[in-house]
Order: sequence, then C-alpha cells, then structure tokens
Amino acid sequence: MVRDLDWYRLNLTSDQTLTVNLRSETFAFAALFGGECGNILQLATTAAGCPESFSLCVKAGAYYLIVGPDFDDGSLACGQGSKNQYSVKVTGTPASCPSVVDTTCSAPGPDNRALSTPTVATNFSQGCATACANNGGGSADVRFATVIQGANLLKEISCFNFGVAAVRSQTPTGGACGYVGSDLLIPCVVELYRDTNGGTPTAPGTDLELIQAWNVLCPGGVYVANFEPDEPICVENETSLVFVLSTPNLFNGTVAGVPSGAGYRAGVGLGLGTLPSNVSRLAPLCGDTTFVPVGANTYQWVVNINGAAAACSGSNCPGDFNADGVRDGADLGALLAGWGTGGGDVNGDGNTDGADLGALLAVFGTACP
Repeated sequence: MVRDLDWYRLNLTSDQTLTVNLRSETFAFAALFGGECGNILQLATTAAGCPESFSLCVKAGAYYLIVGPDFDDGSLACGQGSKNQYSVKVTGTPASCPSVVDTTCSAPGPDNRALSTPTVATNFSQGCATACANNGGGSADVRFATVIQGANLLKEISCFNFGVAAVRSQTPTGGACGYVGSDLLIPCVVELYRDTNGGTPTAPGTDLELIQAWNVLCPGGVYVANFEPDEPICVENETSLVFVLSTPNLFNGTVAGVPSGAGYRAGVGLGLGTLPSNVSRLAPLCGDTTFVPVGANTYQWVVNINGAAAACSGSNCPGDFNADGVRDGADLGALLAGWGTGGGDVNGDGNTDGADLGALLAVFGTACP
C-alpha cells in the first residue's frame, strides 16, 4: 500500500487483546488511539525493512489505528518513491481488560461521602520519584491510602471519585522541572481493604485485608477520576475501610508500552489548603516499610465515595456487622461504637440511634437466615 498517513477505524463489540503487526520498506510508525482520538494507547516505530508489533488489551468500543512513514527527509511524502510501502495486520483475541477511568459516575447511589475538604485536584504527589528532566525521569511503585470510617462509611459503594495524576515531565532545556498531561494511558490499581484493627493503616498483609482490587487505565492530566465496579460493592458489615490507589514504577521499563526513563509519572491529585492530611503513602524506594502520612496540614487527597447508606440490595442479615452469621454481643458493640453516625445502622436510614438498637435487640441471639 502506498501512503502518506492512513487512518483505520476499529469497532470492537467485546474486550479484545489486539495485536498490530507493521512492516515497512522504510522507517514508519503505528499508533492506536482510544475513543475519538483522545489518548494514544500504544505507539510502535519500525526500522527500515524490519517488522514491528505490539499487543494491547482494550475494552469494547471504537478505536483508530494510524499508520505513517517517518517524514524527516520529506522524500517519501504523498506516495513518492517505491519504498513508500507498508503492510499492517491487526488480530484480536477475547479478553477481560482494565477499565479506563472517566470523570462521571453513570449510576450513582442516593448517598455521597466526601473524604476531603477540597473537591478539585489542583496539585499532585508522586510519593517518590526519580530525577526530573525534559522527557526524563519517572515515578516509582507507590501505594496511596486514605481511611473510611465512622460517618463516612456507606453500606454499598457504587463508585469512587479520586484525584489522580498521569503526567510527563516536559521542561525546556535549562528550565525548571515542569509537567504536562501524559500522552499515554497509565495503568494503576484501585484497591479496597478492611482494616482489622481500625487504627492507622500499616501495610497490606498485616492489618489490611484486601476486599477487592481493580486494574484501571488513567488518561493524562491532573483531575478527579471516576471508577465504578461492574456491580456495587457491599460493605455493610465493615467498620473500617482503607481506599488505595496503587501506582506503578514508570522509570525502569517494566510497564508495557511505557518507555523507560522517559518522564512518565503517576500519583494522586491533591487540593491545597491548611488541612489535616488524609493521605498516606507506602513507597519502598523512599524507604517506607509501612504507610506514612503525606503533607500534613498542606493538602488533601481529593476522594469521595458514592452509593447507599441503607442495607445492601438483597441483604438478608441486618445487624450482623462482623459477618459471623449471628447477631450477638460483638454486633451490639459495633452498633454502640457507631452511635450517632452511620457506622451501626440496622434499619437503613443512615443514622445509628435508638431505632437501630431496637431492631438489633429484636433479633438478638438469632442466626442469619
């Protein structure tokens, strides 16, 4: 095929692992864009006469594959010359792929809990990063955590809104370190833990037990992202939760599709102000062995959860807060600990009061259906 710049539209009706094979008589590139050309999902460049390929797991939807030559010398533009030839082959296999975060919850519940005072992410933290240079450096493996307790607990979570940063260092030669939105989707992990002792989070595998984790892809920028699980998460028997965003090492070349040392960085989006810190980090590169507070009284991680304060859909054991199958003294203790908040709500009205105490005593000592 003779070309200058060619566009192909791919319409996927289900999740697929796409493999793109490109062969060119001269230097060429292939780029896969998501949506209406919003973000580059993957980029490959061939050497003269050498094949190049990449594979990427993508969700159902519309994508664009763009193929073009290297126009540096201008000699092959507009179909000039016999070497302006290429072949491209795209194959797909069924897969289950990470979700790309957006900014709006599509099916919100009736209740919302703000875990931060700021609502807009105006700054960001990488937690721990390598040196900054123009398209150089990168971020490290970091977990960012915030606690969900007391009145902030919902029984069912429909979506998470959280400040995220997916950026790249891009500074003019001799200038101060600066950043722009990443041109690549950055893979992260959203995690929800139960805190077994209810105190300051220590680390996964110690006082933190994983409830569920989701792989996500974050478009470029500093913004408040939205992630919603395929089904709402029932946490009505939990008394202390920890929400975590796990960001990858974007320096050492271990993330597929992200070149090593090229300045790509991931972190959390923060709101500035004189505020008590609501975020901790766990970053081995920084020497952390447990979660440590970040930026006390300078900013907060922008986090909100949405869902329902009432009992989960289909819940058949109201009052069994520790999920041991019986309503007993342990559950009464949990109710009293949440008195005046939503932490021990039995009847689903969002408060823990005398009505809930009466409802629990009515079934006290009985096993769950």
